[in-house]
Amino acid sequence: MAIPVHCADIERALAFYTNILGATLEWRDRDEPGPCFAAVRSRDHAGDGTAMYLHVDDVDAVYDELRGRGFVPRTDRGPVPVSPTDQTWGMRELYVLDPDQNCLGFAAPVR
Repeated sequence: MAIPVHCADIERALAFYTNILGATLEWRDRDEPGPCFAAVRSRDHAGDGTAMYLHVDDVDAVYDELRGRGFVPRTDRGPVPVSPTDQTWGMRELYVLDPDQNCLGFAAPVR
């Protein structure tokens, strides 16, 4: 499944998705400056078609992995938790913003 996201700086965005999120660069259409398109494959996660909500086996393991790759959670996100949180609807969730403020949610059933 493809989920398009807008980015102001393709190099910064690809670095975030590959280095921090652990995705693999599938292709990009060009290396010159200017608008371009690229595709990354996001590990073994399956999105459900919303903004970007990825079902994973263990949200805490994903969080630890992201932190190990240099992800630093923002602390100025208001009511949005900055670490894995058990939600009242039975899901443990983590929300991450990419460099262009696109939101990625990681979720697993509360154990």
